[in-house]
Amino acid sequence: MSTNYKNINKVSKDIKNFSWAGKSKAIKTVLIPSKATLKPAKGESIKFDESENMIIEGDNLEVLKLFQKNYFGQVKMIYIDPPYNTGGDFVYHDDFKSPINSYFKQTGQLNEEGNKTDTINRETNGRYHSDWLSMMYPRLKLAWNLLKDDGVIFVSIDDNEIQGLRLIMNEIFGEENFIDCIIWKKRYGGGSKEKYLVTVHEYVLFYAKQINQINNIEVPVNEESIKRYYTHKDENFSLRGPYRMVVEQTKG
Repeated sequence: MSTNYKNINKVSKDIKNFSWAGKSKAIKTVLIPSKATLKPAKGESIKFDESENMIIEGDNLEVLKLFQKNYFGQVKMIYIDPPYNTGGDFVYHDDFKSPINSYFKQTGQLNEEGNKTDTINRETNGRYHSDWLSMMYPRLKLAWNLLKDDGVIFVSIDDNEIQGLRLIMNEIFGEENFIDCIIWKKRYGGGSKEKYLVTVHEYVLFYAKQINQINNIEVPVNEESIKRYYTHKDENFSLRGPYRMVVEQTKG
């Protein structure tokens, strides 16, 4: 089966020239075939010949490329938890910051001799984000290929890169296929180490491949959870069923 890349450059009509230093190279990266191979690790597996599940260790870009042949358009749901580009000590190099002179050269602010081409005070913060965007772009392109027409994708992120992530996902998946920006609370209370406001939540961006193929999205509560947690009744029980009490906020 050959990979169909006819939609590889699909761009939402509402996207107006979102670009960064290195974007053209990131797009070309999608088209470079992988030279990697998957090797079974039977000694580290449980019931290798019977299991329908896989854990794959390796560069996720190469793995996504390998999946294009057998899983193109076959995946129902994808969840990605990428590095947040915060400078933290992760498996990935989580501080995607180009050297300042390299960034100036890529953006046309330095000539080959290393001299500034103009005196305009241009924004330099892009160098903190450009490499991260270039890392994410081909992975999201390849993930789009893998999804079924009624497939969905969830991507975790925090305040540091949500703006850029939203733009490239709009470009790849189409702004019309955006479903929601889910807020999840990662902690309660205050924090004495914060200089300004305490950050207590992060985000999960939620997109469909083809939103017109998606039915109602719901997660039914199972009977065990109802019996365990939903133990209260009121005058609306016959219409709404039991309810539970939750703590809205701890002191902080």
